[in-house]
Amino acid sequence: MNLKSSEKYAPAAFEDLVFPSPTVERTIRDYKDGHTTENLLLYGPPGTGKSTIARLIPALVEPNYCPGDVTVYHCGIFRKVEELQNKIGKQIPLYANGDRRYLILEEVDNLNVHAMQMLKSIMDIGQKVDALFVLTTNEVDNVSKPVIDRCEKVYVGLTSPEHWLSRARSIIQQETGNLLSDDQLLQIISTAKGSGRQTVKAIQKYLARRARHQVAQISPASARQKEDVV
Repeated sequence: MNLKSSEKYAPAAFEDLVFPSPTVERTIRDYKDGHTTENLLLYGPPGTGKSTIARLIPALVEPNYCPGDVTVYHCGIFRKVEELQNKIGKQIPLYANGDRRYLILEEVDNLNVHAMQMLKSIMDIGQKVDALFVLTTNEVDNVSKPVIDRCEKVYVGLTSPEHWLSRARSIIQQETGNLLSDDQLLQIISTAKGSGRQTVKAIQKYLARRARHQVAQISPASARQKEDVV
């Protein structure tokens, strides 16, 4: 198994998400249940699943959404206000065709003061054409207040290993067919220290070790079979 293939275990549905608190779960459920389509700002420490949630929002809001209506930007690419205007600002008016558009801006704190002002204006235009902005940041203090005020602001904190038991059990059972106990699962994922990213890596490492162990067991048996044939 490729240890870099974390996309393989990316949540495909609301039920696959691991929430650090009931507050986060209720907020994201509101998007799923159609109670809100407000712009969303997810903030918190690295590795807590902000990007994972952000990229699932379109599917939660519209189960039959068109992938072409979703655009993901890493805000580190916008070194100048003009780049933000050209990439996003000029596209927003073109969205006035009745279809909701989703703009996911990763690490929005990378924008400078002038770019933040431009983003505020772009978000205002987006309201008129049914564009939903989902922003993520590790440094919410570096996001301008006008941008924050245009969003539902949600803190995504660290999780406990217990939060991950159900998801970890599902992944491992899917890969191996084995159903592990809570104690066995906690031994695998407790080193992640609350990081969703590190939890997935811990599960991947466990699966890789298990695969290597199985190969090591099979190899001597194969050698003995060859000797028996000879």
